[in-house]
Amino acid sequence: ITRTHTLEAILETDADGNVTATHARKTSHSMGRLETAKVDGNHLLMVDEEGILYEADGDGSHARSVCRLSAQMRALQPYSGIMRKGHDFLLSFYSGGVFRLRKTANGTYTEEPTAIRCGVFEMFRDRKQDIIWIATDGEGLCYLTHEPYELHNELYSRLPFEISKPVRAIVRDANNDLWIATKGD
Repeated sequence: ITRTHTLEAILETDADGNVTATHARKTSHSMGRLETAKVDGNHLLMVDEEGILYEADGDGSHARSVCRLSAQMRALQPYSGIMRKGHDFLLSFYSGGVFRLRKTANGTYTEEPTAIRCGVFEMFRDRKQDIIWIATDGEGLCYLTHEPYELHNELYSRLPFEISKPVRAIVRDANNDLWIATKGD
């Protein structure tokens, strides 16, 4: 996904494990230039340069406008993540924390700050549990659980391994191990 196009490729692996990408399709974004786009399950979540949040099918088709972000929220960009959680959305920023877009009874969205106010480098959905892991730049490794949303900060001192630097990325591997990348450790 670029600012102006979605590019699709077919990936093929040969007998030696080498991967070859073959161009399949290039389509222009119907909503205009994007500021950010993230894959969330079978959907694309995108914010355009006007601050409108869109949700689309995985191939970028059938995009629908969700809501327009406030000027205050747009000023926090660059975005580090967008994720759907039930009927709501979570947006994270490299220097502005995590915000929840809560769907109201009349179908509009309200912007609510969460307890995470420092920079966020990544949000990761644990597909085995209903947990979203959040890699922060000053509050350790945080996680969000069931509704109503609860944010938990896992202090560096309580982890079963030593971390003393900001968390930059998190990923779960094929063995279901959680890997944490830090700045300096």
